[in-house]
Amino acid sequence: MSGPGAPYGQALYRLAREEGLEKSIGRQLSAIRDSFRREPDFLSLLSSPEVGKGEACRILDQVFRDLIHIYVLNTLKLLTKKGHIAAFSSCYDTYAALYRQEQGILTVTAVTALPLTRRQFVFLRKKMEGMTCRKVYLENHIDADVLGGVRLEWDGRCLDDTLANRMEQLRSVLTGSWDHQEGKNGTER
Repeated sequence: MSGPGAPYGQALYRLAREEGLEKSIGRQLSAIRDSFRREPDFLSLLSSPEVGKGEACRILDQVFRDLIHIYVLNTLKLLTKKGHIAAFSSCYDTYAALYRQEQGILTVTAVTALPLTRRQFVFLRKKMEGMTCRKVYLENHIDADVLGGVRLEWDGRCLDDTLANRMEQLRSVLTGSWDHQEGKNGTER
């Protein structure tokens, strides 16, 4: 939980928890994050020096006033006034992590070369829930370097069944085997 938006996410979560609004505010933050991802120009507009912080806050008011809880709107305006609206994702990530932690939900990251299909996503989540006996929030991160397969990361643990890992293990076996044979005979083959 880091980044310029993290303290705002922590403060908003504490406030939401006091009011019993953790889930509904979390949904609103998620929808806003998705909107900012779909419309990155809107986020750029809000952080533009040409627009100014006061005007950006008025825009936020016009767009969101009757759609989101006042706590969420005020958080967006505060991020804007402090020059951190571009770091909204770290605010959301912090809020979501605190919510999942308090609810006992395990965050698992599936690292794959290509995005998981919906079917693969559901299968992996259910498999991890069975393995860990906990409710699981599954994230999919894309990394072309894994080549294929999946690497699952959670609570400092890693289950690596990627093609890149299998190739590295094979390389180690072959290199170790070659080194072992060299040492045994003292000659190269």
